[in-house]
Amino acid sequence: MNHLLKKISVFINEKKLIGPDEKVLVAWSGGPDSTALLSILKKLSNHTGFHVEAFYFNHHSRPDSEKEQSHVEVFSSKHNINLHIISSKNSFKGNGPEDTWRRDRYDAIQKIVEKNEFDKVATGHNLDDNLETLLIRLGRGMGLEGLKGIPVRRDFFIRPLLGIRKSQILKYLSENNIDWYEDPSNQNDLIRASLRKSVIPELKKAWGRYWPKGPLTSLEILSEENQSLNMVSNDLLRIYLNDKGLNREVLKLPPAVALRVIKNWLYSIGVTAPRGALERIIKEGQSKDTVMIQGPPWFKVQIAKNNIFYIGD
Repeated sequence: MNHLLKKISVFINEKKLIGPDEKVLVAWSGGPDSTALLSILKKLSNHTGFHVEAFYFNHHSRPDSEKEQSHVEVFSSKHNINLHIISSKNSFKGNGPEDTWRRDRYDAIQKIVEKNEFDKVATGHNLDDNLETLLIRLGRGMGLEGLKGIPVRRDFFIRPLLGIRKSQILKYLSENNIDWYEDPSNQNDLIRASLRKSVIPELKKAWGRYWPKGPLTSLEILSEENQSLNMVSNDLLRIYLNDKGLNREVLKLPPAVALRVIKNWLYSIGVTAPRGALERIIKEGQSKDTVMIQGPPWFKVQIAKNNIFYIGD
């Protein structure tokens, strides 16, 4: 087992990502990151006993979509990997094609996981993705929860390559003569392209030996602090929760804590609240006796008397 495989194996064990008898579905685009992930997990499975299969979603968004699907079919057959393929129906909803495909991919994965009893779904996010995401979210003015970075684990999703540089992934593919299919639409992400070409090289020069160790340490600290805030907020949620919604006294907590308690309450009833709406709940709830907070068409919260109610659409 070479150095990279050992490093990823240690990471998987330390983070308890995959058990010895578990079934793992790799979300595979045919690109370099997910191709390397699939190859590496397949090799590791021979030593540890877990089972690996792959999932490919054909968006039918480009003239070469069928060529890409053919590539993944040939690769999976050559490497004896069971492949699940789902095709987009191209009936766009929400915020357009990207939003539709994201939802359709998740729905397809959910169905395959349930039907085939997979324990984990592995994605190819790597260390470079995490650093870029941190910079992007910093530029967009996100708070603690946004700046904590890409989680190693979320529900049944795991990211075994999160400690690996993109350069290491490309080197692994080259040394093992593994082909991948490059999606040209990846070049359309102008923000990430600009970060890779201009911003990150300058940060490397300016920070020297602190890149990428410094930002990665910050991500770990932010993640731990976010987790701590969530634990405290969930304890407080049990105190302020009642049969109507939330006791209005929650608004007397420090704003950051109150915001997280309200956010976790809404999430517990299946509502993902926009930050702007959460801030209005706190601000207007402190200054007005009765107020209706509206955000997107499906979001409506009323504050009246001693309680905060979620009304919905």
